[in-house]
Amino acid sequence: MQNFIKVTLVTYLLSSTPTLGQISHTELNEVFHATSMAYEKKLEETQSALLFNPEDRGLSPWDFSNYLRASYVKIDPTQLENNESNSKWNSSVKTIHIVNVYGGYANLKGITKDGIALVICHELGHAFAKQNFKWDESPMEGEADYYTTSKCLKKVFQFLPKSNHSPKLPSGELDICLSSILDSKLCERVLFAIKHSFMLSLHKETQIQTNLLTPDKTTSLEINRDLRFYPNPQCRIDTLVAGLLLNPRPSCWFQ
Repeated sequence: MQNFIKVTLVTYLLSSTPTLGQISHTELNEVFHATSMAYEKKLEETQSALLFNPEDRGLSPWDFSNYLRASYVKIDPTQLENNESNSKWNSSVKTIHIVNVYGGYANLKGITKDGIALVICHELGHAFAKQNFKWDESPMEGEADYYTTSKCLKKVFQFLPKSNHSPKLPSGELDICLSSILDSKLCERVLFAIKHSFMLSLHKETQIQTNLLTPDKTTSLEINRDLRFYPNPQCRIDTLVAGLLLNPRPSCWFQ
């Protein structure tokens, strides 16, 4: 059992050279390590492994500083082209979950390690969420958002030390946590991660302002299972908050 665990831990970047942006390689690796610890048991149970930011021709996704994206793909270990990388996995490993976090996040003003953890958790939602699937049977974007705050982020934060420099949220936003069964400090930490990851990146991509206190009032007539469908930015923020509070999924994408 012990040998199996050793080979199913996350492989991640080893570089400690800081970037010019908000998050360094060292800080990125801290988030990768915290995620690996949070998912150690899950990986063992599912005979799977996690691989973060694999290099391609000497470059990792983090080297693409103008690309504000993250992605997930699931592969069989035999699909790895690099035989040396393939030899890292125990024969019991049946699936490798690959998460890529691109370097645009390093230069996203205001991003934090907690924010990066939230981005990674969204991608893991495509691996581990259990309902509301697209036509290809992968979890929908809305469901991955809900999984992010209802399941993943709370686990990762157990292994990722909180920054001592996180400013406080405004009182109105703090009131969101009054209806939460979570510890208030954990609830506030998740809210701050939402503000300093998705809200930042969604605004940079779409130029649409979102708010923790003004939920989307639209009602979806049906669940859109199209592979390319994303709920609108405010709807995605509402979904993250709903997951945090363990409230029902918002009607702006879910029926």
